[in-house]
Amino acid sequence: YQLFRSFEPAKACLFEHVGEFQQEPLPPIDDYESRKEFFDRICPKINESVSCFEDVIEGAAKCTTETPEKLITIISDILHGLVNLICQDRGLLYYGIKSAEFGECLIQARANVIRCRASEATRTISSVPYSMEQCQDIFESRDCIKGICSSSTMDQIMDEIYGKLLSAT
Repeated sequence: YQLFRSFEPAKACLFEHVGEFQQEPLPPIDDYESRKEFFDRICPKINESVSCFEDVIEGAAKCTTETPEKLITIISDILHGLVNLICQDRGLLYYGIKSAEFGECLIQARANVIRCRASEATRTISSVPYSMEQCQDIFESRDCIKGICSSSTMDQIMDEIYGKLLSAT
């Protein structure tokens, strides 16, 4: 119940943080100065907005693991890591996310989430360190998704997510 009840407040909170940028066009990729100025302004606000999702994260964590506190911390770290990744190089990764190549890759990855057992990565989180078998499951899940479609953008995102999962153990 907490999970579903938290979506609307999270969206409203996110809009409070970054809504001002919604109407602003993304600077051209080859205009480094405009990109620098834009991402210098938006990235701190995006980082602040991660807190908007605390209730959503908590609700999801309670549904997936017996140790939600640990999962909440890990997911929050992943979100901050992804924001930092997007903000590196003045948003270069963000332009990669907007590409047709990444869009196609994402469609393929979503279609294979079950086959790649992506949900196992969070389901096995506990208060004790991972066994070698659990770590191997995480590596296999990551490699499965990366094997479905290879784009540097997807690789960076997957490495960030799975790196945080493994470092949490």
